[in-house]
This record gives sequence, structure tokens and C-alpha cells, in this order.
Amino acid sequence: MNRKKRRILACLGAAALAFSGTGAVQLSVLPAALTASADAIANDDNYIRDETNTFMFEMQSGGAAVCGIADPAYMGELVIPSVISGTPVTAIQAQCFKDCEGLTKVTIPDSVTAIGERAFSGCTALSEMMIPDSVTAIGEAAFQNCTALTKITLSAALTRIEYSTFENCCKLKSVQIPSSVTAIESGAFKSCTLLSSITVPESVTEISSDAFEGTAWQKKQTARDPFVIVNRTLIQARTAVGHMTVPEGVTRILPSAFEDCTDLRSIRIPKGITQIEPDTFRGCTQLTDVQLPAGLVLIDDYAFINCENLQNVSIPDSVVKIGISAFKGCTAMKKIELPAGVSVIELAVFEDCTSLTDITIRNPLCLIPDGADTFGGTKEPVGTIRGYNGSTAQTYASENGWRVEVLETVPAVICGDVN
Repeated sequence: MNRKKRRILACLGAAALAFSGTGAVQLSVLPAALTASADAIANDDNYIRDETNTFMFEMQSGGAAVCGIADPAYMGELVIPSVISGTPVTAIQAQCFKDCEGLTKVTIPDSVTAIGERAFSGCTALSEMMIPDSVTAIGEAAFQNCTALTKITLSAALTRIEYSTFENCCKLKSVQIPSSVTAIESGAFKSCTLLSSITVPESVTEISSDAFEGTAWQKKQTARDPFVIVNRTLIQARTAVGHMTVPEGVTRILPSAFEDCTDLRSIRIPKGITQIEPDTFRGCTQLTDVQLPAGLVLIDDYAFINCENLQNVSIPDSVVKIGISAFKGCTAMKKIELPAGVSVIELAVFEDCTSLTDITIRNPLCLIPDGADTFGGTKEPVGTIRGYNGSTAQTYASENGWRVEVLETVPAVICGDVN
């Protein structure tokens, strides 16, 4: 196989994602070039080079997409043309420049609307990047491990910063997120160790708890206050110690925000929080007391799993559902009362709560999973379940060997919505 054919195969092998002419990212059928022979590729009119023999392009119905460069060992700066053979260049395909370690700068024309996954990942000499305002989508890990990147200008039309987009860009010191962005995904700036200045606009309503993990910015935040809060969202509080109160005005606590916070003793959560998200307090082994707010609707999966010293928690009347294994392994818990609003408890919700002997269920129609692992965890139940005559609680207790105590005066059952 000659050098030209090898280079074509190399650049096309990365192009498993394609982009429409409007810039929308879409999964596509693998290009024919991935299965065709080298001779067929070299003669395929859908794939052409530019006049300088630098880039390879895939010609699509809505525009051309850069899919690779002729020499992956190229060193220096590159300028992507805005037009190729009369067709606008609208996309940079997935893995297009991946591991091109000699690239120091790439100029992207304002005809480009989308940048694919890992397009520049591992470009360890790339020092700066200006993404034009025409770009509306950047794929996952697009600039991951660009360890020399010191400056990034983001498009004013960008709406999301995807998973690991700038992870381990360890020389990046500042970033200004445009007001068009509404979501910052997991690991977006993770391990950007020198990143100390971050501007997050009010437009951002979705953010992952580890979006800024390992950054100088987050370390500075936690040194000042264990609660890292962005736009009324508590994204992380794993350094919280002792008896803590989440500040008023916080409207969301992210999943895993307190995970493995082993020095936390008690927590008070303010009104405005409507759900305890998955894994929020997982492994908080010294947590003994939790004050949940009125208006809380959902305690989600694994929310308090393995909080082995948790004893005092009062479920608000507003709660409708308690998720899978939400209190599993809370071995110090002796008593729990589920108010009339709780209509669903999921599998293993109190499994391995070996001290739990006093249970009250006030919704006569509460959906309770079959099986002894829903409550307690001992082979021989030694406690009492209180419920109304003919209730699901009474049925569960009778079928699983618990003592039954009948409550008087059946309440009006509250029907809620966890969505």
C-alpha cells in the first residue's frame, strides 16, 4: 500500500461520527471508506484533499467535513479553509486531529458549526484555541488532554459543554463560559489544575458535581466554604465537618454532593429543595441527624445508603416516593415513620437496617415491594409494623413475619407527582 493510501485510511478510520449541514450532531452509518479498499478510497469522489494536500474532507449533502490531515506528524499551525471545491466546510469530524502532538494552533473558519468527539484530544502542543461563534456543538472530550492549552475562547452560540470536553487541560488558567450555555456536563474541566478563574453565567441550569473537580478554582472555593454553590445549585460539599446547614436560596443539591463526607454529623436542608438526588449522602458514616424540608417530594435511589450511624430522620408529609436502597445499610436506625403521602417505596429501601424494629406506614395503599429485604435485614424480624386494617403494610408484615399493630382512622391518601 502506498503512502497516500495509508494516510487516507488513517484519517478516515477516526470518522465514525458525521454532522449534518445544519451543524446538528448525529450518529451515522460508517462511511463506505471504512470498509472499502485503499484503491476505492483513493478514487472515491466523496473524499477529497485541499489544494495544499494538507487536509482530507468528506463531501456531504449539506457541506464538507474535515476528517483528517495528510500527515498526523505535522508540526506547527494549521488554517482550515472555509470552502473546499465550492462547498462550505461545516464540520470537524470526530477524532479528526486526535493525538496530533505537533499541532500548536488551528484556525477554525466561521463556516464550521460542529466539532466532533475527541477532535483535538491529545494535541499536547496546542496552546490556544478560538472557537468561532458559528459553532453550536462540541463533542465529548474534544480537547481532552490538550496539556499545553493556555487560552480558550468559546463560541457565543454554544449551548452545552459536554463530558470531559477540557479534561486535563492542565495549563488552562481561566475560562469565560458564554451566556448561551445552559449545561456543563460531567468532567468538563476536570483536572485542569491551574484553572483558577471561571465565569459561569446565570443561564447555566444544569451542572455536574465533578465538572470542576481538581481545579484550582474548586480548591479555592472549598477552602473558603465547604459548600460549592453555582447558580443556587450545591455542586459539592465533601469537606463539610460537624453540624451543617445548607444555605437558604439553594434550590438543588447534586447527586453525590456529600458522598463519603465522613466528618459530617448532622445536616439541615432548607425549603426549596424538592428532591434528595441519587447518592447525595452515600457513605456519610458519621451522619446521625437529618432535617428534611417541607415540600420535599422524592428521596431518590441510594440517597443515604451506608450512613451507618443515621438515627434521626423525619420524612416530610410531602414526600411521594422513596427510591431503591435509599436507606440501605443505615444500621443504627431504630424507627421510621412513612407519612400518608408516601405512595411508593422501591426495592431494598431499608435493607440491612439491622436495628430497625419500629415502622409506621400511614398510606394504606403504599406500594411495598415483596421480599424480606425491604425492611431490616435480619432473617427473623423482631419488630413491629404499624398500618391500617386491610392496608398493604398489614399484608407485608403478615407475609414477612413482622408483628402487626393496627392504626385507627384511615387518613385521606395524598397523591403526588415525583416528576
